Amino acid sequence: MPTPLVTVIIPTCGRAHFIGEAIESALGQRGIATPEVIVVDDGATDDSAARAAAFPGVRVLFQGERTGISRARNRALAEARGELVVFLDDDDRLLPDAVQDGLGALGGRPEVGMVFGRARLVDAAGAPTGVSDPVECRGFTDVLRGRYPVHPAAALSRRQAVLDVGAFDPGRGIAQDYDLWTRLARRHGVRAHDAVVSDYRSHGDNVRHQRGPAACLEAVLAILDDRAALLRDDDERRAWAEARAHWRGLFGAALPWEVVVHLRERRLQAAWLALETTLRHAPRGTLPRFGGEALGRLVRRRAA
Repeated sequence: MPTPLVTVIIPTCGRAHFIGEAIESALGQRGIATPEVIVVDDGATDDSAARAAAFPGVRVLFQGERTGISRARNRALAEARGELVVFLDDDDRLLPDAVQDGLGALGGRPEVGMVFGRARLVDAAGAPTGVSDPVECRGFTDVLRGRYPVHPAAALSRRQAVLDVGAFDPGRGIAQDYDLWTRLARRHGVRAHDAVVSDYRSHGDNVRHQRGPAACLEAVLAILDDRAALLRDDDERRAWAEARAHWRGLFGAALPWEVVVHLRERRLQAAWLALETTLRHAPRGTLPRFGGEALGRLVRRRAA
């Protein structure tokens, strides 16, 4: 059996209604030999594994019980045969030229461990709603600042480079990709290109929707705290500080509203944790703006 150039890794824990589209998009890559596709059943309770196994040539690995997406990806990575790897979530899709576009960006750059493109944003039904913004990424400091793939499927990585830095960290419950990309960028080159290579599906089961802004912000700030030991000079320290400001700005405005939602639903512990994150990390001016917005909503409601 010839060695594949690319392995596409698809972990699943129960999205039978989406996984067929993900697999078809991986098998339908143009301009290259058919990729190796490995699906990891991470404790799925539906027939997603059976649907995956119905595709000729697709390998299905079983974790037995749910172990988390990082362990599932690492399991497949250890068994992958491709020189290059794509991490495709079971609810997303690759566009037909995704791998070809990535190969073009990698060409002649042996020092680069990962390249990534832009993503087409789609709704739950798969209909396009927009395209992610262009990103300029020249390495570690840019990745720190948040200039990394919109989702893992937008990236094409050298498998050995991912293994060199320890692959995905099972201890990270959120932002495992940001954690990996920062470690990868520290040791290997990372570059962005402008091609749109994947579909990133937005629906209520996305991690950001499930876990909320407070948990997401705490996760990325914890990663930055760990990356502080890797900083080498003043430029990198400035990038690190800018990264903290970037993530606080991205999630900060939603933090007080998350507290309100938890209180309404009587999740008192969750409300307290979100409040702690708000008080520690919300950018200056967040609470006064929240108060003004809340008051405005109340006035409009009474006037209606």
